[in-house]
Amino acid sequence: MAATSASARAVAVISLQRIVSQLTRDRNLERPIPAKYTHQRVPGLHLEHAVSRTRSLKHFFRKHIWARHPYAPDAPERLHGHSIYAHRVSVDDAVVIHTQHNPLAPLGVAQFIGRQLRGNRALFLVTLTWSTRSPNIIRRLASIVDIYRYHRPEHLFLFLCNEPEEVKLLSAAGLDAVLCNHNAFVDEFEFDIGDHDEKRFRAIYNGAMIPWKRHELAREVEDCAFVYYHNNDISMDEAVAYLKSLQAVMPRHTFVNRIRDGAIERLPLGAVRDMVSRCRVGLCLSAEEGAMKASIEYLLCGLPVVSTRSVGGRDQFAGRDYWLTVDDEPEAVRDGVADIIARAVAPDAIRNATIARMREHRDRLRLAVERLTDGRVRLPSDLRDRAYRPPHRYVAGRDLVEALGLQAHARTTARRDPGRSSSGM
Repeated sequence: MAATSASARAVAVISLQRIVSQLTRDRNLERPIPAKYTHQRVPGLHLEHAVSRTRSLKHFFRKHIWARHPYAPDAPERLHGHSIYAHRVSVDDAVVIHTQHNPLAPLGVAQFIGRQLRGNRALFLVTLTWSTRSPNIIRRLASIVDIYRYHRPEHLFLFLCNEPEEVKLLSAAGLDAVLCNHNAFVDEFEFDIGDHDEKRFRAIYNGAMIPWKRHELAREVEDCAFVYYHNNDISMDEAVAYLKSLQAVMPRHTFVNRIRDGAIERLPLGAVRDMVSRCRVGLCLSAEEGAMKASIEYLLCGLPVVSTRSVGGRDQFAGRDYWLTVDDEPEAVRDGVADIIARAVAPDAIRNATIARMREHRDRLRLAVERLTDGRVRLPSDLRDRAYRPPHRYVAGRDLVEALGLQAHARTTARRDPGRSSSGM
């Protein structure tokens, strides 16, 4: 009987896979989709309807039968050697974990340790690290959350968005979301104004040595310093080649980091802070990314900012007097730097206004957590608390339970029935 049941399930899986595969192949054709693939013979079924039904069918298959990564609740073992951002927020005995969305694990640490926490109430605060306005990204994220919570409904997710547009789009997709910009978690006590009254450079640009950062837009600035690091989106050789191309185009500018044995040496935090404090203006020149951590480091050090138009959320801390948005042209960047320097805004005023906005974001998070958990989880009311200034720590997937101090919860889970849980946080 068991063999017959398994055989029937295998046939059903294969049949469903064939239907999904055929629909997927046909979805790009500019003609009506054959109605025989829709389970309803609807004359004139067109592309958008077929695509919608294809998505629904795929989601049903992944949720109830089988899903591969990244839709599966658990990341495959081969990924457990990768490091991921993880911080356990100290809130009594509650399991509240701050993590980040990324391509390897859209739900962050939940896809590495969710199995061990099965049966335990847990809240995952998932920060978005890149602009998330794309309908495809949001649709996929909503599908992944729904599949995950079908298996572990006791786990909740709150997505921390970098801009209001993301909150609106994620909420419309049925996800819990709050406007709490990534930069609100930068430690305001690690970056300060410094004591360099004499400014060595007119501008500084701190960013990954990668083409989408558009360093060349600073070429007309009179005197600019570049601080940079290697981003894993490209190889080290590609990053060094790009750096050399910039040095050739902008020979009078200062490229701070050294190259040792063919690799870019990253500056320690203190050296970055010291360089920023020696400059008059911070530059933000990418067209799209996440919140851009360097942007708020400039502001906390009392520097005004010149930015190109962008999506991703860095402008959430912009102030009319000390943040200038310019066109994507080297001359516009140069003129913007001269304009913002002439305004002579006091560094203390920039820093204080920035900290006030950061704490507004933190307070929104605090209230959102309280609402989502019906008051069972309360983040600290002191918005200077360490919970809002987490260490920038990445942990290998296989080490997360121990690193986050969840051994007791994992042991409790191991003694429980491995079936689906049904309790909520």
